[in-house]
Amino acid sequence: MKGILFKPWKIKAIAESSPDMEWQTRRLIKPQPTHFHYNSDGQYPCTKEGEQFKPRYQVGEVCYIKEAWWTSDPTDGDIYYKVAWPEGLPVNMIAENGEWRSPLFMPAWAARYFIQITAVRAERLQEITGEDCVSEGVVLPYRVFGDGDSDYYDGIGESYVHHFSALWDSINPKNLWVNNDWVWVYTFKRVRLSDDH
Repeated sequence: MKGILFKPWKIKAIAESSPDMEWQTRRLIKPQPTHFHYNSDGQYPCTKEGEQFKPRYQVGEVCYIKEAWWTSDPTDGDIYYKVAWPEGLPVNMIAENGEWRSPLFMPAWAARYFIQITAVRAERLQEITGEDCVSEGVVLPYRVFGDGDSDYYDGIGESYVHHFSALWDSINPKNLWVNNDWVWVYTFKRVRLSDDH
């Protein structure tokens, strides 16, 4: 089972949301394609030579959310506790028993939360809409969207996109919003892990 990283605030929002809520996350396509067109089924991009780019996560796949974690003393019956990353602790601290461990190295067996990928598409980063920003977890004091035929509704959508662009730049300083890179757009829902996963 593959893991996926989110910021702590987004993990909290996902965990507290209703199970039927659809979320989105955008991840850079690596390497960035220099030639870009869609294959015959229109789902995934291809290189100029026809080599298909494959997203890391596939539709229907269940993934675990990686977060900071803590293990008890192994002499204490190997009891493991999973809790949110505490404020002020460095993310890259050395992992030792009894101390906080980086989410980068969290194993699937320690996970509390799971998601299922419901859709995947490729697009330019700046193609995101106001509605998409809500699915990404952007929260503003106004959440009203129309049919796109009103300057007022357009302005609200633009405000969401503006906030998302600032958030993107804070997380991806080497791949800024202005670059308008190609990204995978993953849509997903929170799920409970069952015996068949």
